[in-house]
Amino acid sequence: MTEKHLVGCDEVGHIVGAKISSGLEQAARDLAIQMMKGTGFQRGVLHLEFKFVNNKAYLIEVAARVPGDNITALVESKYGINLEYCLACLYCGKTVRAYIEQAETKHGEFGIRYLYSDECIQATYDYTVAERVINAKDIPALPPKELRPLKRVGYEFYCNLGQTETGLV
Repeated sequence: MTEKHLVGCDEVGHIVGAKISSGLEQAARDLAIQMMKGTGFQRGVLHLEFKFVNNKAYLIEVAARVPGDNITALVESKYGINLEYCLACLYCGKTVRAYIEQAETKHGEFGIRYLYSDECIQATYDYTVAERVINAKDIPALPPKELRPLKRVGYEFYCNLGQTETGLV
């Protein structure tokens, strides 16, 4: 599970290893299985997005692809599984079960923060820039008629192993 951080409709970061209840995780798995059975999906990598509201899981997006936004690097850092490798194997008719079962999960959270230039943020109102990283909670969404997309200028990987935050790149 990846936790997505948004400001309005703009993604400002993701966390792999997100802490959600086992009940919500199972609800998301059940929805994914139901979707796969309903569509006949049998082989490949799925990118599914869920929204959790009032302790309920809602499936809001499905795509037969690996996730973007460098999430695959986070998955590999956290779980030791390369999704592109899995996809290539599956398309070649090979199994990935043994590869996935041997993978070692690391403790903690692995995340990505997207970096934005001061110039594009000034289109909104008050904001905080700490080491060129925009803190999502500090950028309120504008009314829809005034919404301007944030333009990324880079990103920063990080991990939190339960002690102090460490940059990966």
